[in-house]
Amino acid sequence: MARRAKKLQEIADMFEELEMEIVDAEDVTVLKELHVRMSEISDWRDEAYVQHELGDIIMITLLAVLSNANEWLEIEAFGKVHEKWLRRFLGLGYGIPSDDTFRITISQINTNYVYGIAIDFLLKKVDEIISLSKTGEEEGHKGIISFDGKSSKG
Repeated sequence: MARRAKKLQEIADMFEELEMEIVDAEDVTVLKELHVRMSEISDWRDEAYVQHELGDIIMITLLAVLSNANEWLEIEAFGKVHEKWLRRFLGLGYGIPSDDTFRITISQINTNYVYGIAIDFLLKKVDEIISLSKTGEEEGHKGIISFDGKSSKG
């Protein structure tokens, strides 16, 4: 297998440190919100030559890398295989970008900036979940939600 491109490796390393995984969820509300945040990144590209939104390119790349894509061709393949699902929260007016579009665009992005946006977004989501669980506790519900099927007795 070919060596992973430097920018892809940086993105993969950042998410691997946090042990994050992509879940093929039916509810894409969070992904829509993350796409809005990624779309707020200023686009430096010449509008005359741009077909694909920067936010779409970043989101497909993030999701593909989290799904173990190692090369630009694999990112394009990920997009094509999951295009129907991706259309639920991305614009994709001109379809899935080519591997060259991914390579050129992502290689010019400050990955630390994108990482900062993603982490900030995820931390806000965690805070929302915590505040919702505290609200449920005040209404007589347990404040802890068991995800592993086990519950505390006593």
